[in-house]
Amino acid sequence: MEVENSINEIFQQAKNNQTNNDFYLFLCVAQYVKSYETTDYNPHIIDYRMDGYNDELRLNTLIEYINHHYSFNGANTVDSGFSITLELMIYSHMWESKPVLKQLKRLVDLTEGKRYNWDIEVPDMGKHTFIRTEIRDILQAQNLKLAEVISHGFHSQLRNAFAHSDYSLEFETPKIELLNYHEPSWQIENITFDDWTEKFCYTFMLSYYLHNKFQEERQTLNSGDYYVKLKDKDGNDQDGIITYRKEHNSFSGRIIPPT
Repeated sequence: MEVENSINEIFQQAKNNQTNNDFYLFLCVAQYVKSYETTDYNPHIIDYRMDGYNDELRLNTLIEYINHHYSFNGANTVDSGFSITLELMIYSHMWESKPVLKQLKRLVDLTEGKRYNWDIEVPDMGKHTFIRTEIRDILQAQNLKLAEVISHGFHSQLRNAFAHSDYSLEFETPKIELLNYHEPSWQIENITFDDWTEKFCYTFMLSYYLHNKFQEERQTLNSGDYYVKLKDKDGNDQDGIITYRKEHNSFSGRIIPPT
């Protein structure tokens, strides 16, 4: 309930503090597509789906693993080599996922009353700084519970250790030895299996409930028109309408011609 409640809270805060109905732009995944810059098309796209398609395998793998393998018996328990290795992969992919980080950053912006950002830049390197300064610390300043969830789940040293195979599993202790340990950057020598399980659970629940809440908010909209600020080809704000079709769970949009 803790993670689910924190996701519900940030969505409500985003709706409460939005400007110009920008929460609808969030739900319709308004996105700037750089490859359209040199074409005749407006690069500001409504109902952009490539991020969802790109992240689909990661999310489906997470759900299948949790549904079928996350138990405390047999070879696929949380304290088996197979499970911990797979969990480290799932964990790392979650915190490396640009679609997830873009979605979280856009929500955070809306909670602060900022305009919707069509072109979120998630860095290829230094995502730990992006997660801390652009997401968690801002949530923390607003006393939003998701900041604590992120603190419980995210640790860059764990992600780095898996990415570079800098870890070993000690079953007698039992713990994960982090071979990338060195002061002052990486300060954890090891983590017990129980503490690892807690971090993994916070991470997969954040990903799961974020996805579910987004789909729930989108699909509870009524079919029809919603007035928003769209952007023209040059990036200027224009009065616009987005139209939601519930039967297809899809959006389209158009700029209102000046009178």
